Amino acid sequence: MSAAYMYKWSVLNNFIIDYEEDLPSEEISYWEKTFRERVKIHIIGILYGISSAESIADLYELGKMHQTWHNPFMNKLFFSALNDLRGKFEDAYIDMLMEIFAEAAYIAQDDRNHSEADFVKMMEDGFEDIFPELSFVKREAVFENVRLDLLAEEPYSRRAVIFEAKLGSKDPTNQLLAYRNLFENPFLVGITENRLPDRIKQSGIYYFTYQELNTRAVYNIQKTFSKGRKSFKYLPQKFDLDLKKLADIDGDKNRFLSRI
Repeated sequence: MSAAYMYKWSVLNNFIIDYEEDLPSEEISYWEKTFRERVKIHIIGILYGISSAESIADLYELGKMHQTWHNPFMNKLFFSALNDLRGKFEDAYIDMLMEIFAEAAYIAQDDRNHSEADFVKMMEDGFEDIFPELSFVKREAVFENVRLDLLAEEPYSRRAVIFEAKLGSKDPTNQLLAYRNLFENPFLVGITENRLPDRIKQSGIYYFTYQELNTRAVYNIQKTFSKGRKSFKYLPQKFDLDLKKLADIDGDKNRFLSRI
């Protein structure tokens, strides 16, 4: 697990208590070793803090230490630790904390002047939690002299998924339409800071705001780990329903083939 990989830590797929077991045994550089040691110290601090928490108020105070976006990897480690407390505290409280602090672990919603490239990097780092249904391919992928913000693949249909990120209320529609001929029947996804008016949205393109990506990540974590109430803040969109249809079709196909 390299430093670059660790910054893509997935709450859905990685577990804080398995950190040592996840590390490869090959020779590593001095800087890599130093980075790992720093992470181990931070993990010890997180585990000590949450083990000492006696109330949800204590957890909230710990959470405020992870509310600054500048280190989303460490914030996702905190989320992993929170999942281990679901037996001690009610799921609803853990889910509530994740909803509050999601912007620190995934897509920043602060007052800093983040560039489009910043947001695309945040999407890449949190991709496995935000879009677990998809397979990440590459950030800034280049095809026919066109650079795509982010490229993924839908695993059942093997269709490309093209993401275009924009600041403010800039409309990604025209760029996405220009990209659709690069692949056969790709999914086109536009991400913006502000919600676009329905009147300018194009049929065949899926639209999200950065805040909705945060909510989607927390919803996926809740869906996986929570045994209590589920989040009602994220309502499945057409994108989710269309992906589910593909998964269901693939499941039906596999069930049919198993009977032959």
